[in-house]
Amino acid sequence: MPGVDAVRGDSYLRAAVVEGARGWVEVGADHQSLSVQCSPSLSEHAPELIRRVVRMFDLELAPAAMLECLGELAAERPGLRLPGYFEPFEAALRTILGQHVSEAAARTFGARLAQAHGQPVSTPWPELAFDFPTPQQLSRVGVESLRLLGLTGGRCRALQAVALACCERPELLDPAREPQALLSDWLALPGVGPWTAHTLLMRGLGWRDGFPHGDLGVCKALGVSAREALRWGERFRPWRGYATAHLWRRLG
Repeated sequence: MPGVDAVRGDSYLRAAVVEGARGWVEVGADHQSLSVQCSPSLSEHAPELIRRVVRMFDLELAPAAMLECLGELAAERPGLRLPGYFEPFEAALRTILGQHVSEAAARTFGARLAQAHGQPVSTPWPELAFDFPTPQQLSRVGVESLRLLGLTGGRCRALQAVALACCERPELLDPAREPQALLSDWLALPGVGPWTAHTLLMRGLGWRDGFPHGDLGVCKALGVSAREALRWGERFRPWRGYATAHLWRRLG
């Protein structure tokens, strides 16, 4: 997302806020490990920072059971992980911004949102200069202000409703909660349907069985309807999130 994060070569870079401290993070990769560097301002929050990196890059996966379940679907890229986000609220908003638009459009909307309503962050990379808004920050933004970003009224109301809900109910962003309870809570929010709820739980909260069966990419990769995709996915429980990742990867 322009202004917030970027990938350069084998490194992931971002402006970040961890437990109220602002700074930057760089995650480098080789074939066997990740290395994490951060600004001095974030060093005292290293345990939380590491937890976020572990979740974002799916480092706790013991892949044997997943690979056995997925079989030939995972044969081409057996090391593929379930990509996550740096922070669950960011995952929720970026998923809502991605409803019914291209990935490029979603990134553009996210960049506008961060620049308009995030806070400046100093980083070594001039193009990365804003954090992503917190629930508290976004809950104070009116619908009309959000519409200035080029968003539809419905999407603006959904963003505001989610921000307010996350302020009032922090458990919505707790990855330790039971996934079906989380799913039910998210589906009860305005503007959050099955695709949005499954995608944000899968990528933002690490639900490995999340399956947005109505996703256009999933249906295109399989060459079937959403209803047929749902039936197809049953064979891959409780690893449907990884099945989704492999289907997305097939599309390039």
